[in-house]
Amino acid sequence: MANIHVVNIAARELCFTKAASYLTVSQSAVSHRIKYLELRLIKKDITGL
Repeated sequence: MANIHVVNIAARELCFTKAASYLTVSQSAVSHRIKYLELRLIKKDITGL
């Protein structure tokens, strides 16, 4: 499952727990995916890659 898909569902549901239920994963898994994507975006912004 792509990280951007997880973010999309979380944004639509406005709740990590509801997104997790929809995706049939844990709330922690949703949180970790979003955190991972945020860190990647921040790294790209800083390094310009």
